[in-house]
Amino acid sequence: MKKGTCSRTFFYILDREFGHPRDEEEKAIDPLAGGILQTFYEASDYEMQCDKICGQCFETLDEHTEFVKNGGCGKLIDVLAETN
Repeated sequence: MKKGTCSRTFFYILDREFGHPRDEEEKAIDPLAGGILQTFYEASDYEMQCDKICGQCFETLDEHTEFVKNGGCGKLIDVLAETN
């Protein structure tokens, strides 16, 4: 079986093991395996929490969305947008 990236193959196996095949979601994992997640880690100094990355804590998704809409994390987003 060849499904592309290791991550996609892993999701393929898990999805079928649990009886929930999701071909579109399996395809969606490819960019993460292709470098976006690694680029994020490197650009954020291997941090995953907003308060460590940008010094902000968000109570809701709406707060986070508003922050990003107003230019928050712009440099990080630019770096990610350039990831192939």
